[in-house]
Amino acid sequence: MDKTVESLLKAFTHLARELQVYVFGGLIVLANVRLLDIYYFDNDLWDFIASSDYILLMVFISAYIIGHICLAVYIPIECLEWDRKLQEVLFSKLYFGPAKTGRDLNKKISNDIKVFKDKPELFYHYIDRHTNLSLMRWTYSSAFFLSAIANFIFAIYNWDWVIFGAAVFAIFAAFGLFALTLMTQEEALSESPVLKDA
Repeated sequence: MDKTVESLLKAFTHLARELQVYVFGGLIVLANVRLLDIYYFDNDLWDFIASSDYILLMVFISAYIIGHICLAVYIPIECLEWDRKLQEVLFSKLYFGPAKTGRDLNKKISNDIKVFKDKPELFYHYIDRHTNLSLMRWTYSSAFFLSAIANFIFAIYNWDWVIFGAAVFAIFAAFGLFALTLMTQEEALSESPVLKDA
């Protein structure tokens, strides 16, 4: 019975991650496409999609595929290790200065070690949760970034304040989520090896 419940929980966790990371990321882009459709194409795209009997399935599959594309957009940044360089510039001194890497951080790690020694499964939950959140923020950042590029192109081509405002919002959201991803990655990298080896 326990194995069955564990298998169901793993399947649910995997499904939730797929929805959280890929489908919702893709929906950000699709929502932006819908915005552009309203302001520039007189709902032509929506009218075409709405005529289908499988509209929800089409939206779900499209969002899932677009979500994977969004995640892949930032892969060159990782391959070229630009993310590590940005972490060093943005957070190593500003966020993880002496106050953070000194007594406060050591105390936090010591407390975490005690918890993870008593309940090792929590360590794996910690890593899994961190990975899922990083992928989610990474994908959402990319989705907003792609939306911002599209909105700026359309706004320049045929000026509209709403689309320009949406572009500005999207670019701020993209950089904010990107910075948050780098910050939490830096924090996890500084703590995880110590916690695992404890």
